[in-house]
Amino acid sequence: MAETKPACYLTFDPASGGAFFMHWSETMVDGALACFVPAKPIPKFKFNHRGGRSEFCRGIAGGNKKPFYNGWCSFVREAYKNNADLTFIQNGEENPVGLYLVKKDTTVVKVNFNEPVHVSKDSGEFAVVGVIPFVNNSFDVQKMLPSLFTSVGEEHGAALSLE
Repeated sequence: MAETKPACYLTFDPASGGAFFMHWSETMVDGALACFVPAKPIPKFKFNHRGGRSEFCRGIAGGNKKPFYNGWCSFVREAYKNNADLTFIQNGEENPVGLYLVKKDTTVVKVNFNEPVHVSKDSGEFAVVGVIPFVNNSFDVQKMLPSLFTSVGEEHGAALSLE
């Protein structure tokens, strides 16, 4: 990311079976996997309470990758609720993912590294987020019905309605 703005960062901690954290910070967070910058100013208390860091998904490491993929989807949904610019910063070493969105008009959008995507409940442009293994090409299409996108996402990783 060229410019650092106050944002909510997604971080992973392998301790205790693996956990995702939402880390509100006014500067870039080392090791962050993704971040979102809300449309509205971020209240100061979000940066101060527990150092801006809160666990939101636990038990995501290990053989069953479904909780890991669901954690990614949940983070994207939080960005959506905050009418935010979402940036996929990097993949983790152990479980790289492909991050995709499908629009209500059936257009599939791959979220590329360091290319912000505006996800907004106000515009309602996007319907579903899908997270699958990085090497999986199931979403490498131009169009897909949101219902099919959800089914494919659940089969290969995870998918979550943004509504």
